Amino acid sequence: MVVVGFILAIIVSTRRAKKRSLDPNLVLDLGIYVIVFGIIGARIWFVSEFRHQFDMGVFNVLDGRLSIIGAFVGVVLTALLYSCRGRLQFLGKLRRSTRGVKLTFLLIGIISAALFSRVFYCLIEPEANVNIAYVKEPSLFYPESFRRKIDNSSTSRGKRQANWVVSVIGRYSSGPSMANTDVVAYEFPKYVRDGDEIDIFRAEDARAYVRSRGQTIIHFQRAFYYDFIEVWKGGLVYFGGVIGAVAGGILFSHRRKFPFWKLADLVAPGVALGLAGGRIGCLLNGCCWGKIPATLLPEGFKVPADRLAQRIVAKGIPVLDRLSYSFPHGSNAFEQQVKAGLLTEASPKSLPVYPTQMIESAAATVLFLIILAFSKHKRRDGEEILLLGMLYAVVRFLIELLRADNEPQYLFGLTISQSAGIFIFLCCASLFILRRFIVARESWKMKNAK
Repeated sequence: MVVVGFILAIIVSTRRAKKRSLDPNLVLDLGIYVIVFGIIGARIWFVSEFRHQFDMGVFNVLDGRLSIIGAFVGVVLTALLYSCRGRLQFLGKLRRSTRGVKLTFLLIGIISAALFSRVFYCLIEPEANVNIAYVKEPSLFYPESFRRKIDNSSTSRGKRQANWVVSVIGRYSSGPSMANTDVVAYEFPKYVRDGDEIDIFRAEDARAYVRSRGQTIIHFQRAFYYDFIEVWKGGLVYFGGVIGAVAGGILFSHRRKFPFWKLADLVAPGVALGLAGGRIGCLLNGCCWGKIPATLLPEGFKVPADRLAQRIVAKGIPVLDRLSYSFPHGSNAFEQQVKAGLLTEASPKSLPVYPTQMIESAAATVLFLIILAFSKHKRRDGEEILLLGMLYAVVRFLIELLRADNEPQYLFGLTISQSAGIFIFLCCASLFILRRFIVARESWKMKNAK
């Protein structure tokens, strides 16, 4: 649906380009920048907002897990770049050989060595892709002849070794000889700390959750996760996409020497229509769900005093509560309601929630029509995109009051999107007023000149 929204935006923008006697290919070229930078920006915002859900250990190059081969490759590539700098136009002032240029390339060499050494480590080192299991009683997973005591006092790289970590070096353990366990993975003790816990639901292998003699494997994961780049599984924030798209648009306008504000106005209605399509994707994906209307709770139902339960139940709003819908068993909304004590795991579906995705899709369609109508009355380039920014910030602020997936923990108890919306509204409004003031001053000067 994001792709559908993007196609709709391209169609609208190319037609507007033709009416304004501009080359439609300009929009198509811009689209490449917008979608690439937009997705990157939307993903960075999502990962930053929900960073506790992602394992970013792959970026911690200071943990010592590096490859000498990768470091050598990084140094060689930097040396080649330095030797060929005179023939590479994009290096600009770095083509000269001065002390500052040498220090710059030295810094580039250090960074590339660190990055390539980590990349090669992840690609070629076996321990980068092993699985680990945390259990309550490690001794239960060994026959008597293989049991060994894990020393709590041993240290490696300054980290204590946890006493409940199974360590079967070099292979998995399974079968009757290993206490009838289905899967027992190994970990390298030098990277383990006391109390480390990993969410079991992130395990890719369903066999990870096994039992042996009444003892449960607590957690199971790979040494490195790369789910922060898995945009195909969902997880894009519109505000982050807007910031990324703006950055891509600025770069495109600079490279093509085309006025940025004129370009932004050209695609403004398409941006709103694209959002309308993308929010339908949110509905199908089961994200961005709404709160539960109190009027739709079973008669006599008492909402638990739990903070989460109190937060995700809202007052009933006439008409909107009648448009509410439920999500299936196992969906994100369902799991949230189970966690809040509003449902049990045996329930077939979630309680009805406000249709926040469809509300925003409808609102974006209305914004599309408003921007189209306003385009005939604007006084200066840039006013269409700035008006869209102001209106969407207001719409998003109000819709966030009905959403249950975001914790209100920023800026005086607001969600991160509400906080960002206030900032974007103030920026867009200030620029809009400033540009109107410039138009008025220029008009005043022309009258006085006459």
